[in-house]
Amino acid sequence: MTELDILATLNSQMVNFGLANPTLDIVYPNKEYNPVKGKDYVAVSFLPANSVSACIGLDAKNRCTGIYQVTINVDSGKGHKETKDILDSLQSFFKRSTEIIYLTTKVRITKFNINTHVEDPDWFRTFVSITYRSDIEN
Repeated sequence: MTELDILATLNSQMVNFGLANPTLDIVYPNKEYNPVKGKDYVAVSFLPANSVSACIGLDAKNRCTGIYQVTINVDSGKGHKETKDILDSLQSFFKRSTEIIYLTTKVRITKFNINTHVEDPDWFRTFVSITYRSDIEN
């Protein structure tokens, strides 16, 4: 298992979120996307942090932590209700203590944090940090 397996596991949950929210586009890292005015979308970024030994011993697993950053983009001027509806749905898929399993990788969500909002002439953006941890083989 590697950090790419952790990313695949988190992305698998984002796919489930997308299926539950079919009017939203989901934008993954390193994929070309041209936003269309009037079409809300969510962009994700993977920010692995550090890994430490999960317990004592040479063969101990590595505890990997990081942030799955999500940016919610809705048309500027729509107001907060639409953003709140998307946030509520996103949090239901990534709430604290959720365990996500994909293939052989298990990831636990440790925190769901709504950060700042930024508005420009076209988009109202809300930044969400989803903190995770996963123990992988050394």
